[in-house]
Parts: sequence; C-alpha cells; structure tokens
Amino acid sequence: MNQTPRGKLYIGANEATCLYVLPKTFARFKQLYPPVQISIYRNFSHKTLQKVQEGAVDLGIVTLPQNLSTNSES
Repeated sequence: MNQTPRGKLYIGANEATCLYVLPKTFARFKQLYPPVQISIYRNFSHKTLQKVQEGAVDLGIVTLPQNLSTNSES
C-alpha cells in the first residue's frame, strides 16, 4: 500500500533553528509531501521540550543539552 502522508505536523524549535535551518528543510518536505500542513511552535529549547512532553508537538528540535524531567515543573 503506497499512501502519501497527509494531515498536520506540529514541530517545536528555537528562533535560530526556525530562521536558519528549517526553511530549506521544510521547502523540500513540502515538495515531497504537499498534503502535510506544518505548524511551528517557536520558543526556547526548554519550552519546546515541555511541549513535547505534554504531547502538544510531534517533534521538538532543541539546542544545547537540556535536562528531560518527568515532572511538569516550568
């Protein structure tokens, strides 16, 4: 079965990643998978990790080592 992915992809990343890394990557992704809508959550890495833990984003791209805790402290 050969199905094209579709739906919405929620991605979290910091400002620099959103500005300098993701545009070229997303352009290529949209060429390959036009039915997929990408939604970006842009914030600091620790906030992005928090959104991943909450299930609010599908993928988080973070910089610098981050401590991943199992509690919901901010």
